[in-house]
Amino acid sequence: MKTEHKAKVEQKVANVKENYAALGAGNSDLLELLRIIHFPGYTTPAEAIFTVGIVESLATISAGLAQLHQTLIEGAKTVVAIEAQHA
Repeated sequence: MKTEHKAKVEQKVANVKENYAALGAGNSDLLELLRIIHFPGYTTPAEAIFTVGIVESLATISAGLAQLHQTLIEGAKTVVAIEAQHA
């Protein structure tokens, strides 16, 4: 990989790490959401549909993100292992 590509990957990985950290901080927000939805009269039926839809989308997106992360790491490790065998 060229030096400029490595630098770009390093910068993007730093961005990913920052975003992951922000998501980790969001755990308290999600716990708060679970508390809020139990308030009597929390929302109208239409707003409930939006809430459920958004949560379902977040669940799908986060599962996809976890799978992409795992694939990236496993793929990189496999490349290194194959290169080591040919060296």
